[in-house]
Amino acid sequence: MIALSLSVTAGQAVAQQVHSHRATARHPRATAGLSPARAEKQAEQTGRRVTVSALTTPTSATTVSPDGMFNVTESLVPVRAWRSGRWRVLNATLHTNADGTVSPAVTTTRLALSGGGRTPLAVMSSGPRRLSLSWPRPLPAPSLSGATATYRNVLPGVDLVVTADTQGGFSDVVVVTSAKAAANPALKALALTVASHGLMLSATKAGNVRAAAGRTAPPLYTTAAPLMWDSAPPPHGATVRDSGGIRVSKPTGQ
Repeated sequence: MIALSLSVTAGQAVAQQVHSHRATARHPRATAGLSPARAEKQAEQTGRRVTVSALTTPTSATTVSPDGMFNVTESLVPVRAWRSGRWRVLNATLHTNADGTVSPAVTTTRLALSGGGRTPLAVMSSGPRRLSLSWPRPLPAPSLSGATATYRNVLPGVDLVVTADTQGGFSDVVVVTSAKAAANPALKALALTVASHGLMLSATKAGNVRAAAGRTAPPLYTTAAPLMWDSAPPPHGATVRDSGGIRVSKPTGQ
């Protein structure tokens, strides 16, 4: 079985910005939460540690104990997002939206995967900025399992497996299940159509791609060059070594 993988990472620039301004960063709609003074009083009255919700950010949480000691827990990347009037833990579990697209439950930036047909394979958005990738032909309806959507038989004997992450990015793997399927001429070149709004796209010599609001702006989305590997188990008696990230089977004695 042969697999081809592509991964798009989202939200790195947002995480860095929030973390660098952690001393003053507050969600604009979270300021009505418990202030340090009110949280401290509540902790003293209840005898339990209380979250200072007015100081909560996607990467930082502050609590106060009954003895008045404040504790700040920070993360390098966002671990929560403000949704429906409260902070919610990030969760990449996929569900079907009312418009038929598929999205993770809670992510830092929005991700919508195709529910089948000619809609884009993935649409990532952060505020007014948007990046979409479209499969070259209509997609079947996916089967969902946790954070993974599997589009079966996008070509005969070929599956497309897409896995969402909590930052609003995703990875996809094209799984070729047989030698007959691998001989399909359509696999010689798979060109995904890219469309963007409010973003500038650029590529490196290594094949990595970045999408940013401007030439000097930090990237909102990044993707590494695709990889291909043989995921079949090595034959009996073979040793396995790593060669540039690709698994290579080598018969014993050679």
